[in-house]
Amino acid sequence: MFLHQHVLASPPKGLASFLVLALGLSLSVGGPAQGQEQPDTSDVVVELPEIKVFGAAWDGRNLLETPSAVTVIDGEDMDRLQPSNYEDLLIDVPGLVIQGGRGVAQEPNIRGFQDEQVVIRVDGVRQNFNLQHRGRFFVDPSLLKQVEVLRGGASAMFGSGALGGVISLETKDTSDILKPGETWGSQVNVGFNSQGSQTLRAVTAAFAQENLDMVAFFSQRLMPIDPEDGNNVKILDSAVDNLNGMVKMTMVPNDDHKLSIDGRIYTDSGQVPNTANQDTNVENDEDNNRNRVADRNLDHQQYRIKWNYTPSNNELINLSTLVYYNETRVEETNLGLDTSRDGGRFDTTKMATIGVDITNSSDINFGEIPVALAYGLEFFKDDHRATRDENDRPESPTAQRSFYAGFAQAELSLSPKFTLSSGLRYDAFTLDPPDHMESGKEFQQRKESSLSPWLGLNWQPLDHLQFFTIVSQAFRAPSLTEMYAQETHFIGPVFDEGQVVLRQVPVIGRDGQPAMRPVIGQNGRPVLDPITNRPLTMPVTRPAGPDLQPNVFQPNEDLKSEKATQIEIGTRYQRSNIIASGDQLLLSANAYYIAVDDYIESFVNNDINNNITSTRNVNAELSGFEAEMAYNARSWFTSANLTIPRGSEEGSSGQLYSIPQDRFSVTLGLRPDPKWEVGLRSTVAGERKINDNESDSRNTDSFVTFDLFANLRLGDDPSSDALLSFGIDNITNQKYKLHPNVLHSPGRSVKLNTQFNF
Repeated sequence: MFLHQHVLASPPKGLASFLVLALGLSLSVGGPAQGQEQPDTSDVVVELPEIKVFGAAWDGRNLLETPSAVTVIDGEDMDRLQPSNYEDLLIDVPGLVIQGGRGVAQEPNIRGFQDEQVVIRVDGVRQNFNLQHRGRFFVDPSLLKQVEVLRGGASAMFGSGALGGVISLETKDTSDILKPGETWGSQVNVGFNSQGSQTLRAVTAAFAQENLDMVAFFSQRLMPIDPEDGNNVKILDSAVDNLNGMVKMTMVPNDDHKLSIDGRIYTDSGQVPNTANQDTNVENDEDNNRNRVADRNLDHQQYRIKWNYTPSNNELINLSTLVYYNETRVEETNLGLDTSRDGGRFDTTKMATIGVDITNSSDINFGEIPVALAYGLEFFKDDHRATRDENDRPESPTAQRSFYAGFAQAELSLSPKFTLSSGLRYDAFTLDPPDHMESGKEFQQRKESSLSPWLGLNWQPLDHLQFFTIVSQAFRAPSLTEMYAQETHFIGPVFDEGQVVLRQVPVIGRDGQPAMRPVIGQNGRPVLDPITNRPLTMPVTRPAGPDLQPNVFQPNEDLKSEKATQIEIGTRYQRSNIIASGDQLLLSANAYYIAVDDYIESFVNNDINNNITSTRNVNAELSGFEAEMAYNARSWFTSANLTIPRGSEEGSSGQLYSIPQDRFSVTLGLRPDPKWEVGLRSTVAGERKINDNESDSRNTDSFVTFDLFANLRLGDDPSSDALLSFGIDNITNQKYKLHPNVLHSPGRSVKLNTQFNF
């Protein structure tokens, strides 16, 4: 009732244009490029299973029962993509762009929400580490079995940070390695990517008995040299090696109980910029380029215990309890800054998160109306600590935050065709500021709470057709670094009235001494020394590249929490046996409008007299349209997706810098034989102009890329245990970048991967 009153009493600005877009949506068709079926033989029809979505609403449900925009990437999609990083893996998801450029700096951006405005979960565990462009993905794609990307209003149930959506990463288990009836087995992956001369070696071993199964995974991805962009210019300081390991054990003592215990580690090492998403390829300035590079070593570990209790013949209890701990530690030795420590300035950063999720679902009847309930409690605490040469580091202050939450949602089956869904989440949080601030100012502990409601309606006029709409409110508390960061953010060029300030160096004369010239006064004559009566002199200088100066953080303890009101409407169509027996068509489209109060914007000012990075609250409006399509038949398949995002600060005609480009991609593949396939993928992206200044580096040009892929099953049948994958990304060697990245994406890359099951 509260939500209805809020929306009707205060319709957000731009709602009329949104409704026009929504009306057009009701007449359109689009769809998610989901995983493709195993090819069927000419005389056998293969029925594809329903696509299950597990991360979208704290439960598992069929795609056509999900009143939200969600895309699923499964194992077959990964075989075609052969991802080396998350930009490769998620390039075709509407509304999503992976920003940061370098693999170690990659972070998600959904519809213009970025950084901690998007929740990342690995096997249900929150990944809260976020340190000034150091990246947020600490699991190699080779370890994943499935990725779900939830966009829009339903993400409100996942608490602080879910304004843009939730990315759920699910790691492999025994069912991905063993065929039915097998008790043990293994999988070996060996891969190569010509960009950076990357090599991948991965081994997975699995064991299963009646009540116990285990899986162990290890991978090593090496990149000995820097990749190159489409102009064959090196993307400097990108070569990083990583290691992954995981052990997962599941015990099922009886039909009522299931216990999972697992641990996972990730490490990477290499020489990267202190601000890992910046460009260090500055002409004629090698010394300062070196000053911005650090020898990085990152260690991430995650431990998880999950207990499911589902007693037989009891529709009131379907209990899931998750207890977890993860920790990320980064050590960086700056290679170009001399300090009292031998070898350069030494920084450490550690983020530890401990959390508990308790969720139960129940099926009840409200009169004659079936009701599916899901409700639970969530707690997590972040402990952030950082040092520089063993002292406190103000740029990344030592601080803590704690969250306590309760949530409930209900799904009412009003009729066989109509389902009404609603949910409410309550979050309370405490922010504990640093004990010491360089300014001497004492910050106070901060406590707040917020309610996040949502309401959705799902209509299925036909078994294969769905229409949905959802209205929600979500919030995000400001992060510790957004509020308390101080001192140096990065070292970069400064500007004076829009012009780059150049660094001046002395001119050396033939005698080896600095050349000197007279000081000229306002009258045009040399200025005389009042004591010696001789002309005053000054060194002769010449420009030597940009004058690089420290850009300094400005703390802001008064930042308010972001609150977003979202309205979304969408449709899906899923049907088999349309053109040929066993084929499947999946279409979807959705439009959204989001009004954000107190959007937290990071503002970088490079003026020579005010070289600072500050955070501020503004009101913003975001809207857009997304569509997906996938068709799969025995002998061919195709998919396409479309993203049209918009967003601006209230009262401004300019686009928010974080809004991605318009993007369209299409894939067409042939399957001449059930054992092999070949295909072509193309991506077209429009330009993103922040302003009309052609020299502004924040503006991004349009581009078109083409990729080729092929998969071959070695053996006598389509389910052979050996898979050979080949691909060429960016065939035309296009130089391009994904907005809002500073760095260009890699040029042409040749990929080869082999997978064997034993």
